[in-house]
Amino acid sequence: MKQKETAAVLMVLLAVACWGANGIFINILTAYGVNGTAELADAIQTVKGQNIYLVAVVSTCVDTLMAERYAATALQTASGSAYTDSSGGWVDPYNTFIRTYLVSLCKELHDLGFDEVAFSYLQQPLSDTEVKYASQSGTPSRTDAVVSLAKYLRANLTATGLRVSTIVSADSILQSRAAQSGQDMAVFPKLFDRVCVFASADNVATLQSAIAADSSFDAATRFVPFLAKAPESGSYVTTG
Repeated sequence: MKQKETAAVLMVLLAVACWGANGIFINILTAYGVNGTAELADAIQTVKGQNIYLVAVVSTCVDTLMAERYAATALQTASGSAYTDSSGGWVDPYNTFIRTYLVSLCKELHDLGFDEVAFSYLQQPLSDTEVKYASQSGTPSRTDAVVSLAKYLRANLTATGLRVSTIVSADSILQSRAAQSGQDMAVFPKLFDRVCVFASADNVATLQSAIAADSSFDAATRFVPFLAKAPESGSYVTTG
C-alpha cells in the first residue's frame, strides 16, 4: 500500500467493510444470531472481479449485540454488571466463545474473498472504571488481556494466508493511556502485518514514531495513518 491510488481504493473498501460488519449476512453471523439483513457475497465477487484488494474491518472487543444476547461474553465492571460506554457494549477478550467467533468470522471473510482483516477496538476502554474478566481467577492487567487476544487471533489465522492488521487508538498513544487501552506498541507492530491509526497532519509523525519505534518495522509499508491527505507520507488512507 505504497501508492496514493491503492490507498484510496482501500479506503472505499474500508467503508464498505464497516457497513458490512453491521449488516453482513454470512453463515457464521447467522449461526451466532447476530447477523444483519444485507447479502454481501455478490457484492464482494463483483469487486474481486475488478482485481481490487479487499480489507474487512472487524470489531473485536466492542460488540453490543453479542454482549446483549450472550451475557456471559460481556466485559464486566467490578460489581459484575456488563460494561458499556459511548462505543457500545464491550466483550471479554478472554472469553472462549468470543475468540472462537472472531476466528470463525475472519475465516469466512477470507473464504468470501477478503484479502485482509483489520481489527478495530482491539483494546480495553479508555476509562478509569475497574473492569474484570469473568473467566480469569487472577487479576490480569488490561495489557495482558489485549495482548493475549491479539496473539490468539494472529496464531489462529496465520494458516489461512489472510493478512492480519489492527487499528490502534491514537488517544492511547498521544495521551499515554496504554495501560488503559492495553495496546502494547512493543508487541503490536511485531504481531500484525499493518498497524493503522486515525491521525492528523499535526500528530502523524508522533504516532509513527511510537508505532515504528523498532527499526525492524518498515513504516513505509506497514504503518497506515488514516488522513485527509498526505501524499508525502508514502503510505496513507484518505478520509476525504
